[in-house]
Amino acid sequence: MENWLQLVDRFRNQTLSKSAWTHEAHLIVALWHLLKYPDPESALCHLRAGIILHNHSIGIRNTESSGYHETITVFWVKQLNEFINEQNSREFEVLVSKIFGTPFLNKEYILRFYRRETLKSTKARGIYIPPDI
Repeated sequence: MENWLQLVDRFRNQTLSKSAWTHEAHLIVALWHLLKYPDPESALCHLRAGIILHNHSIGIRNTESSGYHETITVFWVKQLNEFINEQNSREFEVLVSKIFGTPFLNKEYILRFYRRETLKSTKARGIYIPPDI
């Protein structure tokens, strides 16, 4: 894939294509935010706004049934923050390469923690719901 910082820049400039806005891209962008901002809450705030704006720019509607999903975003911010805290490096490129050795790239990984029905709910899309498995 391209340079990971270029992917983040394209996300931030709202020029990342819809086809490039993959699960992997979401993780890389979230990781960058966690490294850029002083705490996970600040990172989440900026990431949330960025995802909503980016979705809009590529024609994804942010509604009660599509687009931005609060529970999934918070879940991944928490997972990635724990991952970062377990590492010796804080270098973005190093951490991105290490993510490729984790189960995080499997989109179904979240289902170890949540029932599918929970994630499909309007409530989970709008507000954070803690894992229910």
